[in-house]
Order: sequence, then structure tokens, then C-alpha cells
Amino acid sequence: MRLGVMYDRDLPPEGLVAFAGELDGVVDDLWVVEDLGWTGAISSAATALAATSRLRVGIGITPAPLRNPALLAMELANLARLHPGRLAAGIGHGVQDWMRQVGAAVSSPLALLEETITSVRALLRGETVSLDGRHVRLDGIRLVHPPAEPPPVLAGVMSPRSLALSGRVAQGTIIPEGFDPTRPGRAGRASAWPRGWPRRGSATVGFARRGRRDVVRRSSGALYGGPGGPWCPGHASP
Repeated sequence: MRLGVMYDRDLPPEGLVAFAGELDGVVDDLWVVEDLGWTGAISSAATALAATSRLRVGIGITPAPLRNPALLAMELANLARLHPGRLAAGIGHGVQDWMRQVGAAVSSPLALLEETITSVRALLRGETVSLDGRHVRLDGIRLVHPPAEPPPVLAGVMSPRSLALSGRVAQGTIIPEGFDPTRPGRAGRASAWPRGWPRRGSATVGFARRGRRDVVRRSSGALYGGPGGPWCPGHASP
């Protein structure tokens, strides 16, 4: 059984360094979140990776409407080159109310997520990407320093259509807590799981508190699938 822990978004960002250091070699995976008004997941992941040597860090999740895919790929490639094999990148629709608050809501979140994941994955593979999509437009973009080992790109989704999208274009699916664990078996059979990362039902989720013994607590779910995922159900809508 793999052990995964989430750094609680309500804890001060400056506590992440010591928290991650305490977990290095104790648990397998640390998850960081990106919620509007709290902290950015890319900077949090970079901090946790730099403060550790073995811990794998997952981003759960960064909202596609807030991230230009070229810039997102650049950031992920940088982390993947500096910390090979220790990053997983979750991308989702974002909470639609939050997206509207910042003027980032789009007419088709499904199209945006598919275009973002597809282009980010291609850029991370070192390809030159041109895309004239519904929401993403790239003209001959490529990374100068693509990673030798691209990180798995996961979709943070919940609805049947979004799960089907994840099965088509992502390398894994992040399911939020409170989600019926029987539904992915029907709606998202095509979903892949990144090799070496926890599968559905095999992870333990924890919330940061104080002291190593209080950091990890048992949960009924997993980071990839089932209730107990790393963020609130709204992150997976629609």
C-alpha cells in the first residue's frame, strides 16, 4: 500500500518545507493544491521537491482556465528536469464560480481541458505544437528544454463526459472525495494510471497537522480514484 499525504491549504505556505522534509522517506507521495485565494500549485510543488530527495509530489489540481498551456508545459518541464520521476501534474476544469470571479470562465470547459492536456503532453514530449482549437491557440510552439522523462499528466474530473475525456487524453484520473467509487468503473474505464503511482483504493490520504505521527491518517479512499481525493468535489466539475 502506498502512502499519500496532502498539505492542507489552510496551513501557512512557509510550513511546507519542514512538512515535506519530515515526510521524505516516510510516505510516498505529497499532494499540493491550487485553490483561488490560497496558494499556487506550481510554486508549492517546486518548494516541496527542492526540500526533499525521494518524495514524489502531485499537483491536484491546476485549473486549465488559469493556465496558458505553453507556460504550464514550461513550468512542468522545468520541475521534471530538476526532479526526474518525482512529479505528477493534475489539470482540471477548475471551480466554475471561481473561474467566473477572475474572468477566466469559458463556453466549453470540456474542450478547454482536452486542448490543454493534449497540447501540454505534446510539448512535454518535445514536439512542436500548432493548435487552432476552440479555446487554445498555439502556433509552432516547442520547448527548448523538454524533460527526458515527461511527468504524467492527469485529469481531475468527475462527470461521465469528463471521465471519458480523461480516458482519451490523460495518463491518469484524479477523483475527488465524496465521489461514488463505482462510477469510474462504468464511466471511465479507459482511464489510465501512471506507472509507479498509486492506483484506485491503494493510497492513504492525510492532512497536515503537527508532528510526524499526526501527519498521516487513514482514509477510506485513494488519490487516484475513490472517495478521499486531494481536494473538494467542486474542483472536478463539470
